[in-house]
Amino acid sequence: SQQKYKLKILELEKSNALEQERRRIGMEMHDDIGASLTRITLISEAAKQIIEKNEALDQIAQTCRKIVHDISEIIWSLNPENQTFEQLMAHLRDQLHSILESSGVDYKIELPEKGSWLLTNEFKRNSMLVLKECINNALKHSQATNISIEGTLIENKFLLKVIDNGIGFNEIEISGGNGLTNMKSRIKTVNGNFTLYSEKGKGTTVQLEFNM
Repeated sequence: SQQKYKLKILELEKSNALEQERRRIGMEMHDDIGASLTRITLISEAAKQIIEKNEALDQIAQTCRKIVHDISEIIWSLNPENQTFEQLMAHLRDQLHSILESSGVDYKIELPEKGSWLLTNEFKRNSMLVLKECINNALKHSQATNISIEGTLIENKFLLKVIDNGIGFNEIEISGGNGLTNMKSRIKTVNGNFTLYSEKGKGTTVQLEFNM
């Protein structure tokens, strides 16, 4: 019994040490890398005032802003305090609004308000990336005027749909790309299912199914 107790204490100590290390990495990424990238962005913006219509400077600034945003996402997903389903839904609402509100597209976001499940970092990270990739693809390629994000809970399953009224496409014709393959792979790593329905002229629906 004493041996089992000692082993349990060691496991807890390792777990706490791991959480502390995650927090430390997150803080360093935010403070050091994030600050440096922000500085590069500001320098690029200042240079644009001197050198007008410089596409290279525009790309530098845009890339830095994207990296700062991506780092913030990684830090959020690594934070052990952000581990509930409810927190993930709240975070997704904020992220989706920030992406869609200036897109010029009509949109609707309906995500569950509650859920008591505790989530792994892998689940948080992959589900967020796939959902955002679906939205970005719809904005970039679909020519849609309306995008709907619908999340529903059915027993121990979470169904998430992204529906657009765009031009649609034939999946076979774009099978050579890595986008869909990467999304399917990410969903598979968290024991989920990725299903795509699309037809030319009739829009696209992507369904993500997660076993909670």
